[in-house]
Amino acid sequence: MGYEKRIKMSREERAKQFLPFSAVRGLEEALEMKRQELFVDVPHVLLSDAEEEINDTLKSTVKGDVIEVEYFDGVKNTLVKGSVDYIKEKECVISVEGKTIKFEIIGKVKMINKIGDD
Repeated sequence: MGYEKRIKMSREERAKQFLPFSAVRGLEEALEMKRQELFVDVPHVLLSDAEEEINDTLKSTVKGDVIEVEYFDGVKNTLVKGSVDYIKEKECVISVEGKTIKFEIIGKVKMINKIGDD
């Protein structure tokens, strides 16, 4: 049991010892993709004041008004801004820039430019 001379490692070889180790390649990327697939926003929960404000804004909205609408699309909260194509109170829907939105999924409405307010 004598002393054995060790071969000196290069700096690059020594540095490799301290690199992060992953037993399964691609696991972190696969987990992140799965997290994104499963990610779901929570729909708006409206207070009665906010609901009244949305209703008042929608009642005063006409075709051509420019508005900003935030709504829950089933997966995430989405924001659309643009000109109102139509509003149908009986069906409880509004169309903004070609996107038809049910009143019940609207979280916020902001009037940007009212027709006749120019």
